[in-house]
Amino acid sequence: MYNDLRDFRIEEYEFTITGKGNKVTLTYKSGPMSGIDKGIIRHHFELGAGKENFEWA
Repeated sequence: MYNDLRDFRIEEYEFTITGKGNKVTLTYKSGPMSGIDKGIIRHHFELGAGKENFEWA
């Protein structure tokens, strides 16, 4: 009845998050869905780290 969502993955994320002090940089592989991927990665990082604890460089 329900599909396993893992079967719908289009591509794997290829990214690196680096930081110095409270400045954080996200680098990622460019591709057809890279804008969406960037938003998902940033969102999850912000949820985990807390927006008040860093700023994007």
